[in-house]
Amino acid sequence: MLADAEEHAAEDAKLRGLIDKRNQGEQLIHATEKSLVDLADQIEAEEKAEIDAKVADLRGVLAGEDEAAIDEKLAALSEVTGKLAERAYAQQNEAAAAAQGGTAGDADAQASNDPADDAVDAEFEEVKEDGEDKKAS
Repeated sequence: MLADAEEHAAEDAKLRGLIDKRNQGEQLIHATEKSLVDLADQIEAEEKAEIDAKVADLRGVLAGEDEAAIDEKLAALSEVTGKLAERAYAQQNEAAAAAQGGTAGDADAQASNDPADDAVDAEFEEVKEDGEDKKAS
């Protein structure tokens, strides 16, 4: 049994790599489809069509056993979705900055009401159950 394991170690490693690539592809497809739904209002029809085509290409090669083809399609989809994510992130930061700019005057009022400012220092002495006092040195 040990000899069989050693004999097939290379095949097992190759299969493991293929399975890992397939899992990575499935995760990217899932994340891409979720992003398409979440960012639907920020995606142009042409861009959506390109992303859908890349998703379909990746799905097509995931069923096969060509790890190089899977890598190629993963990279292509990652590039397209990466650009989308960057644009969405930039728009989100712009919106947050605009919203924060309108409330800059309220920042001082919020800082004074911060619950962390209500912290109270207290002195204490630990008492053991047998009656001995333990003092910190």
